[in-house]
Formats: sequence, structure tokens, C-alpha cells
Amino acid sequence: QPLHRVQLGPFPNRHDAERVVHAVKSRGYTALIIPMTQ
Repeated sequence: QPLHRVQLGPFPNRHDAERVVHAVKSRGYTALIIPMTQ
């Protein structure tokens, strides 16, 4: 069974990104993070 993929970001800071990634993974999704644009 293939994993679901969800595209996230960009995030204002690393803390918010990690919090969302954790929430997404807890639901069985694979998170694809967009790097922050500086």
C-alpha cells in the first residue's frame, strides 16, 4: 500500500515545520517539505 504524500511549506521557522511534520506523520503520511525561501 503506497504512502500518501503531502506537500508542506514554506514555514516561517523550523519549529513550526517540525510541529506540522510530526502531525502529518502521526496520520500515516509522508511529508515533502519545501525549504524556506530566504
